[in-house]
Amino acid sequence: MVLILSFCASDDIRVFNRTFQNFFLLIKSQLISQDYFLREISSLIHVGANDGSERFKYARFGLFVVWVEPIDEVFNQLEANLAEFKLQNARKSLLLDTPGVAVDLHIASNNGASSSIFKFDKHEEIFPSVSMVHTQTCTSETVDDLFDGLNLSSPVAIVIDTQGSELKVLIGARRTLQKIAFVKVEGADFSSYEGGCTNDQIHQYLTGLDFILLRKKRIAHKKGVGSYYDSVYLNRNIKLS
Repeated sequence: MVLILSFCASDDIRVFNRTFQNFFLLIKSQLISQDYFLREISSLIHVGANDGSERFKYARFGLFVVWVEPIDEVFNQLEANLAEFKLQNARKSLLLDTPGVAVDLHIASNNGASSSIFKFDKHEEIFPSVSMVHTQTCTSETVDDLFDGLNLSSPVAIVIDTQGSELKVLIGARRTLQKIAFVKVEGADFSSYEGGCTNDQIHQYLTGLDFILLRKKRIAHKKGVGSYYDSVYLNRNIKLS
């Protein structure tokens, strides 16, 4: 009986400690900026790079960054923009859940920023000036494939902004996510792209892998349609200094 009570007490303490830690992290994340996690990491993978507009911000934190962008013409812009950033480099790749699949990527008119493997659904209701102008056929890879060829210093974060295919990218990163400290991911709470994932689906997947939501920020909204969010998650199994 004493042994059973001791075990229960020890188990209760572990639950209390984890609950307290989660509460502390939540409060901390609300008091500081959405990108505070950049102070906690050494390396970052940015999937859906476009032209690398965040390169200056990453440089301020001294991060080693691997940018991933599949669109030919945008990738050329990205490489040119990164020329002066010695710790940042670009990889041309379309990352999904399965490797070696030929996929049509629909290229958007806003310099490719809204490009997706999916066609628009309600996206045009929030961004009416954006249209699809042509397609590019890509062969898919996964984050797991990419990560195996990198030599990144820990802690590592991943940023994903792939216009509806974020869940596919995460599924293709299942092994890598065990080594990822933070995930920052964009998601919508409505059907922005036909067949694209929603913010809730992303949340369910990451929390099922023992990630905790630290911060969720609305970045676009239209009444009667829905909202886009940037969300930051922490891997509870990785200890940070």
